This record gives sequence, C-alpha cells and structure tokens, in this order.
Amino acid sequence: MLSGAIVGAALVLLVVVCEAGGRFLWQDSATAPLFYCPTCDLRYAKFEVRGAFVRICPYGHVTRGSGAFRWTTALISACVTFMLLGIVIVSVGALR
Repeated sequence: MLSGAIVGAALVLLVVVCEAGGRFLWQDSATAPLFYCPTCDLRYAKFEVRGAFVRICPYGHVTRGSGAFRWTTALISACVTFMLLGIVIVSVGALR
C-alpha cells in the first residue's frame, strides 16, 4: 500500500511541476516576457508593467504577489518528502 502511495505522490508531483513550469510555455523567446494580471485577466508585456519586484499592470493591479506564499512550492516539497520517507521506510524494512 505504501508503494502505491509513493507512485501516487510521484504522479501528483509530476502534475504540480508541469503546472508550475507551464507559465513559460506561452512566452516566445523572440518577444518580451509577459506578465499575467488575474484581476484584468490579461497578459502584459514587460514594457507595459511598472515596478522591479512587484509588477503592476497599467490599471494599478498587482500582477505578481510580493511575498505571497506559493502553494506549488509547498506541494512539491511535500510530495518529495513523502516519497523519500516512504522509500527509506521500505528500504529499512520497518514496514513490509
């Protein structure tokens, strides 16, 4: 049962990593990077937003949260920790 949970955690990890890396798929290497504003539901080019660390759209909405907690990072670390602990427990023989 633990080995099935480890495989499940690996699949969740794959989904979370793909979702986190998916924001780079809609950026073209020849153009300026785009920033998404969830309030406007629009993407703005780099020259349209202002701010160095906190990007603000032309209408004054924050496009990237400053100091916001990222759930993708927490999910990635939780999946990796669970997988490593499961592998260690099975390899030591504490759980058969």
